[in-house]
This record gives sequence, structure tokens and C-alpha cells, in this order.
Amino acid sequence: TSASRPEVDMLILLDREVDLITPMCTQLTYEGLIDEVLNISNGSIELQSDQEPGKAIKVRLNSSDALFKDLRNLNFGRACDQLRQKSSTLQQDYRNMKDARLDEKDVSEIRGFVRSLRDNMGGAGVDLHATIAKALLDRTKQPGYMQHLEMERACVEGHSLEQTLDYVEEMIYKQEPLTAVLRLLALASLSNGGIPKKQHDTIRRDILLSYGYEHLVTLQRMQQAGLVERSEAGLLERGKSKLSVARRPLRLVVDDLDDQNPTDIAYAYSHSGYAPLSVRLVQQALKGPWSQIDEVLKMLPGPQFEHTQTFDGAVASEGPFDPSLLERSSGGRQPLVLVFVVGGITFAEISALRFLSSSDLVKADFLIGSTMLTSGNTLVESLSARNNKAA
Repeated sequence: TSASRPEVDMLILLDREVDLITPMCTQLTYEGLIDEVLNISNGSIELQSDQEPGKAIKVRLNSSDALFKDLRNLNFGRACDQLRQKSSTLQQDYRNMKDARLDEKDVSEIRGFVRSLRDNMGGAGVDLHATIAKALLDRTKQPGYMQHLEMERACVEGHSLEQTLDYVEEMIYKQEPLTAVLRLLALASLSNGGIPKKQHDTIRRDILLSYGYEHLVTLQRMQQAGLVERSEAGLLERGKSKLSVARRPLRLVVDDLDDQNPTDIAYAYSHSGYAPLSVRLVQQALKGPWSQIDEVLKMLPGPQFEHTQTFDGAVASEGPFDPSLLERSSGGRQPLVLVFVVGGITFAEISALRFLSSSDLVKADFLIGSTMLTSGNTLVESLSARNNKAA
């Protein structure tokens, strides 16, 4: 009966270990980049006050802020365009209201203007979002930022490993933050099946000399976590990595992206054109059985399974997933799929899932859950020798 139909029609359970590459890439959605630059903690960020220098103000970021709700899932460039348009519209409306006589204005026009002002002030507001956007733009204009994104692109495309490792060494010599160094090193290792032993040992030595020998523990923890591996092969003898096997079947690199009118989840990492492996696996799970990507799954850590239940909870089968079952389970409505990531999910991955749900790429609504919100910085810092909780 309809009363016995489940509210959640499908559960897709992923372990973060299956996709460690995505957190190491720079998030380029509005909310994702805010997290990268300003560090979203418990749904809030801290900004320096303009009125009181040296004092920080806390700004809450959630969908109760109508403007943030509109911007959060957009590519950062498009979000800036929307913010400029919103600001210009408000300024023009204010000038029109100021210049016109009150008795010439229709009451509905006045109410509409007041409502738009109230909506703007109900959240962080245009001014505060402009301040946030400026902080993000300042970061993107820093020397080396675009080159760093180019190195990320080379990693996900699977080429120029030697150039990437040279850039990592340059970062070390410039004393750039160790978290940034280790994050790019991890991405290079994960994308290429490890770091060739000669370059690995050189970079390891330079990190210890530049940042302190206590980070021997950090490097050991990163190796244990599978983030950085030492390969016995040379630069020209590398074997297949997990990414190289999955890149073509799952279309993990997308060319010719349109940031203004995106048609693929890769918009969330628009500079590299990288489509998050985790979200591609969700797409694949909705299409049909895992056997369609058997070669890819063999390269990913841990087991995979498909388990089908009837409406009353009795086990019907444990065979391949049949997409038609999802349609029948939903009873004519849009199927509701719970995606749960054990080990943390990034803001950009959440935006990519929201994009999928709002597009024609999948016919499902997503309920997203995870043990925590994470990023490449969070993962690397959790393994630092200075983080006692990692012991």
C-alpha cells in the first residue's frame, strides 16, 4: 500500500577512502571557496570589522539568507556576476524610489521595494557578501594561485608529474604553508599511483629541513592514510593509478565547460574540469548495476555491494540493482535517494549533488548526510604532528 512505501527509496553509502582525490582539489563553488579561504566552522565564518579594526565579526551562512541560498552552489565567477547584478538592481531601485514623488508610486511598487530591502537585510546582505567575495578575489589574485590550479589540472589529467613535483619543491623553498604543500603532494601521489622514490625522498628531506623534524610524524601518518605513497618506479615507469583507470569510463575530466550555464558537475572544479569521483559513482549507482564499471571498482579500496529490499523490509534479493525498482518504489513521485559519505564530504561535492538533482542528468532528489564536513586542509591538518588527536 502507499502507506507502507518508504520515504527514502535508495541509500548510497560511500567511504571517503574511495575518493581521496576530490578533497585535495581546490573547490571553486562560492560556498566551497569560502571554506577554502575563510574556513567555515559550524556554519559560520569570521570577518574583520570595517568599523573596529582588529575586531572579528561572526557571519552565519545558511539558506535562511536568501542571497546566500542563491549563490552558494554557483561557480565562484558566476556568483560574483550575480552579486554585481543584485547590487546594481538594489541601487537602481533606490534611486528610482528616491527621485520619484511618493504619491506617484503605486503601493505595490513601494511594498516590493521594501520587501527586497528586508530580504537583503534578513541574511548577511549584499554588502557583507561583497566583502566576502572581495576576500576570495584577493586570494585568487595572489601570485602563484593560478599556477597552483594549473598543477592541479595536470594531476587530474595525468600528465606533467615532474613539473608538478618541481613546483612542490618551489613551494617548500618559498616557505609556503605546509598544509598547501602536503595537499598538492597528496594530489600528485593519488593521481599518479605514488611519487617516484628519488623525488619522494628529496621532497621528504626538504620538508623536514624547512618545516621541522617533528613533521616526520606527519609524513608517516599521510603514508599510513594512503595520501602519499613512495613508488619504486621511476618517472617514466609509472603503473596505473586509480584515477587513470577511472578517468575515461567515468568521464572525470570534462572539457569546454560553461561556467555561466553549466551542464556537468565539473563546474564545481571549473579550472581543472574535474568531475568529483564520488559524485560520478552516485550517478553510476542510479544508472544500474556496479558490474557496468567492474574494472573501475577493482581499483578502488574496500568491498562494494548491492542489496535490494521489498517495501516491508523483507529481503527480496542481493543481486544487481535494477533502476526500474527505484521508479516502482517511489510510487510515481521523484525518488528520494540518501547519499551518505563516511569520513567527510566537501561543500563542492554537496553543490554537485544539488546540481545533479536540479538537472535532467538524474531523476532523483538527494538527501545528503556525512560524518563531517571536510576539505583538503581539514584532512591534512588532522594528520599533522601538531595535532595530538591524530595520535
